[in-house]
Amino acid sequence: MKNRLFFKTIDENVLYTVVFLCKNMGTIGYVFIPKGREKKGSSRIRKPINQFAFVWIEILAFLLVIPWGVLGSDTYTVEDNTDRLGMDMSHYVMNPGDTCDVCAESCLDNTDCMAYTYVKAGVQDQNPVCWLKKGVPDPASDSCCISGVRTSSDSSGMMGNISGNSSILRPYAILPRDSIPFDRVNESIPINTIPIVPIVTIIPWDNVSPFMTPAPSDQIIINFDDIPSTGPGEGNQQMVSNQYADKGITFSYPYPLVFNYLSGPNPSKYQGFTHSGLMAIEQCYGKEFCKIPIVMNFTTGQKTVKAWVGYSSNLAKMKIVIMRAYDSSGKLIQQYNATLQPNTVPTRITIPLEVSSDSGDIFSVTLQLTDANGGTWTTNNLAVDDIEFNSTGPAPVCEDTQVPYVGITQPKTGIIVRNNKFDLRGIISTTAPLLTAYLFISGSEGNKSLNLLSDGTVSSNGGEFNLYGITDMLTPGSNTVTISTQNCLGESNDNITVLFNECNNVTLPFVDIIHPNPSEPEITIRSDDTDEVLNGTISSPSSITGVQVNVISGLPAGGMRSFSISTDGNGFFSIPLNSTNLFNGPNTIHVSAVNSDGCSGEAITQVTFEKTVLKRIAGDTFLQFTLGDPQDTHIPDNGWEYISHDPGCGIHGNDGVDTFFSSKKPLPFWCDLKEIQFIRFQPDDVNPNTIIGYDFTETGRYGVGYNIRGITLAQSLVDVEWHNTCWNVYGGKDLNYAISFIVSIPEMMTGDDLGEPLYDPSATNPDLHPGIIKPPDGYYLLNKFNS
Repeated sequence: MKNRLFFKTIDENVLYTVVFLCKNMGTIGYVFIPKGREKKGSSRIRKPINQFAFVWIEILAFLLVIPWGVLGSDTYTVEDNTDRLGMDMSHYVMNPGDTCDVCAESCLDNTDCMAYTYVKAGVQDQNPVCWLKKGVPDPASDSCCISGVRTSSDSSGMMGNISGNSSILRPYAILPRDSIPFDRVNESIPINTIPIVPIVTIIPWDNVSPFMTPAPSDQIIINFDDIPSTGPGEGNQQMVSNQYADKGITFSYPYPLVFNYLSGPNPSKYQGFTHSGLMAIEQCYGKEFCKIPIVMNFTTGQKTVKAWVGYSSNLAKMKIVIMRAYDSSGKLIQQYNATLQPNTVPTRITIPLEVSSDSGDIFSVTLQLTDANGGTWTTNNLAVDDIEFNSTGPAPVCEDTQVPYVGITQPKTGIIVRNNKFDLRGIISTTAPLLTAYLFISGSEGNKSLNLLSDGTVSSNGGEFNLYGITDMLTPGSNTVTISTQNCLGESNDNITVLFNECNNVTLPFVDIIHPNPSEPEITIRSDDTDEVLNGTISSPSSITGVQVNVISGLPAGGMRSFSISTDGNGFFSIPLNSTNLFNGPNTIHVSAVNSDGCSGEAITQVTFEKTVLKRIAGDTFLQFTLGDPQDTHIPDNGWEYISHDPGCGIHGNDGVDTFFSSKKPLPFWCDLKEIQFIRFQPDDVNPNTIIGYDFTETGRYGVGYNIRGITLAQSLVDVEWHNTCWNVYGGKDLNYAISFIVSIPEMMTGDDLGEPLYDPSATNPDLHPGIIKPPDGYYLLNKFNS
């Protein structure tokens, strides 16, 4: 509602003045001068009115000179030696010499970009690489990169100062109440008004708060402010599961996370964001393509359930928030929708949703996002605060029969760690969903923790867990490493002792991978390559006690293969790289060595592995055909190219070279030539033992053969040299031959990619299926050659 401030003059020619400022909507209204509604009266108020008018002139002058465009400008932070992994929206290879500022500016130019990571030259490419992020991933220390976060500044702070208590008013502008006769009214502005100041609209938040009535005093309200947690971008947020079980409400797994929006790297972005207090909850934080709803469960049927929602990031397109209420059997009772409008800044949690049932049979409520067409949308950034319901219920009945069992299986207690990095494996069993699962590490420099449920390391149903490469969580000396879990029946834990005695340059082994060279562009290995190896050397001041190779898949499905290798007397190692130890797609290979001092060194390289298949092609697409005579032909059939050359029968006959896979018609880079199969045909009336004669004019020369030109067969060209004649027994006979090629191509490629049909090499092999070859009429198969 707008508050219109009216005051009256005593002079008939002085005009009615109306000024209103709507702080919540960020809107500066009109200044109106209505005529004809003056009320004549005492001259006692003439002087105060002049003072009051002067005050408003000051305010209007201030508004006209405000640089409004500056108020909405965005900036960015610069975090040296920091990587923000994940939440990628796009990336590009930058120009040589481009700095991180170029990457940051790219982020500012994209309204969907919330953070950036600048990967230094030589890490992913010989040039720098810029990654733009659709969210704010957790920071990780890494010298490879420079990262930063977009920081938004809007005009809401400025608008907050334009009020009756504004500090921009000079002290003498505050007038005694009894000297200013004015009324606050809600009547319509008269039609005969003249606007003298145009409207200026500032929109720091896209949502205008509706008229809100306070919750009834008997309502139960959960605002999450009693759950300590971290802010966006900090990581390790607390989950909300059964903290409010004593009120009869719990949250289903995967549990939402609690956020303190005034903590984290950019608290100014979230000023006034929550509906009350500091905290609110979100689902799917840091998870891609996550459409899991927020689910609330009640032990007592409710008549009304209400929640307040917002959106913690910018929003490119309109989204619909849906609240659904279900009874105890899971039947949908009621649904309520609200709209989130597009926004370049977070949308404050000021949108109410409420479901009700006169029967008081609401036992479950969900909150989810859809797009404008009703399609389920990712739940990321949907923020919820102040959940209200009407009846407190008992705590849910605990179905567990025992507290969880926790067992750490690796490493053994007392292990000495030389690098601040270790792996942790074990098992958790529980008869009902876990409520919490944490890794706690306490040492000489304090305590550190990691929420294992929120990051998906541990399932709510327990099972085996594997934490690879726990880094920078140990402190020098003895550390107690604890896995702590809780279900509704109680807590349990297991712990080991890890001693961290750091190695140094004197004691560390040095691992050097020679091939594939980590400093060179990543290579691609194909499944039919038999000569690709991983090799290198290991040197150490003390004896090497073990060498381990870990191959980690770069595909979303993931996977790791581990095996031990040995070195020779000079520290050299070499192992084949093939489908036995590589995953299809990108692979990261870690080679680590441990010496007798307990120190370890590691080197990393990367390769891409392609599973390939063998196919037969005729080569028709890649043929440069020599047309010695208009009657010459070439015809592909079942992966064989049948070629016929007519002698023409002048004095000499014809000769020439048919070329496959030349530089003008090469095989694609992903296709390798593996084998050539060649067949010569002989005229029916010519004995196979007939000697082909030659004379100095070559008039009696007749025959065909092929040559391979190239360092390796894989990308060679093939020349087929042929001669025919008009003399002797071959006089006037066409020269005929057939040729076929076995090629290796990636499994996903098709004949359309290659440009001609593909055939099974076995099904079209004349040694296995003699009928596959069709000699021309009047000719028989003379001989076959393979190479």
